[in-house]
Amino acid sequence: TLAGRSKDGKAVTIIIANFNPHLYFKEYPFSPPQDAPSREAPSQVREVMEEAKRGYNYTKYNLEMNNLPWKSARFERYLVDDSHKLELIETGKLSDYSLTRETKSPSVEIIRLYEK
Repeated sequence: TLAGRSKDGKAVTIIIANFNPHLYFKEYPFSPPQDAPSREAPSQVREVMEEAKRGYNYTKYNLEMNNLPWKSARFERYLVDDSHKLELIETGKLSDYSLTRETKSPSVEIIRLYEK
């Protein structure tokens, strides 16, 4: 997760990336070209895959935002996944500065907050 405020202080952007390589390669298997030389994956790749098997599978996130300069805000959620290409999927108003939503892997969400 990464966040930043605009220079004028009127907007905040939050980026949430949800990627588990093990789940990704189960869903989208990799097949090298038939003429590619046969070789084993580098040790770093094997280590990441083994860690992912033991690790996480995020299905939900909860954002708790503090110290925002507004009493209330509106938000926009944009999604990139296998069926959304940076599409606006939700707009709304926030009064308590928390946002809980379901998510899947692989995906990237961009959340924009504006003064209401």
